[in-house]
Amino acid sequence: MVRLKTLAFGHAADNTFRYLITQAHSRGCSVQAIDLVHLALRGKVYPDLSNPMQSSICIGKQQFHLGDYEAIIARFLDVSAGAPIESMAMHYRRVLSEVCQVVERVDEMGLAPVVNPPCSDRSNFTKLFHGLLLNEWTGIDIPPSCLSNDPYELKEFFYQHVGSGVITKGVSASKTWATEVRESDLLRISSVRTCPVLLQQRIKGGDLRIHVAGDEAFGEKIESDRVDYRRQGSLSSYSTFLIPDGLRASCLSIRNRMGLPLVGVDFKIEDATGRYYLLEANAMPCYQGYDRRARGAISDAIVRFLRG
Repeated sequence: MVRLKTLAFGHAADNTFRYLITQAHSRGCSVQAIDLVHLALRGKVYPDLSNPMQSSICIGKQQFHLGDYEAIIARFLDVSAGAPIESMAMHYRRVLSEVCQVVERVDEMGLAPVVNPPCSDRSNFTKLFHGLLLNEWTGIDIPPSCLSNDPYELKEFFYQHVGSGVITKGVSASKTWATEVRESDLLRISSVRTCPVLLQQRIKGGDLRIHVAGDEAFGEKIESDRVDYRRQGSLSSYSTFLIPDGLRASCLSIRNRMGLPLVGVDFKIEDATGRYYLLEANAMPCYQGYDRRARGAISDAIVRFLRG
């Protein structure tokens, strides 16, 4: 097998980035990785947006010419909040923007496969808007939700759905845990006036994660004793899920609408009815645990996409 020359942008501290480039390497990709913090501290980007494959990156004595590579792996994370001084944070954001623009142009012009192109979908920066957009694309309902900083509106929503239960989760794209809301929590409800809160009806049933990689889809059902199965210490069971044709088509539609080759789509499956509820589509899925349980099938599909 001819080794695929692949340039990878990401962070050495990112477990998913390290896993992805390791899996790509083991499947015949010759990967050269650029740590974005190292680039910001020691390097320089020479962008050419009219002909992005003529762009180059220098880090010390190392030079990377995009035209030398056949595929790109990218996991762009803004870690500027961790910079010790603001000038360093601003410089990191400027370098990140330069690299993002180059890689985005490569993707737009179809010059090389990119997993995943940056800036392709921003809707998940606002969870509820993102859910409504997914509903519009697929026709699959999201759980009944209330986003508000009005204590009376949130109380009313809570009591409307107290029978099935209510959860709260983060409003933005930042990773948060889904947490059950109890009646005793309403004693602190006045504090929401300074910060909007997202409440959702709890859907009692298993979780479903479907990864779409290229034109392939892989499903896994999770049963857990916790509201959020990702929490450490939860007792969870995982099983391969045979995706119905209609649901597979919806997930592929989401992937196409988002303009991303790799997406992780989350659902709940209501126990009482078997009905699917859409939660979100993750544009930067931490897919390694699912991939290990699938014996590398998702990584196989990612590399098939990179090979075109």
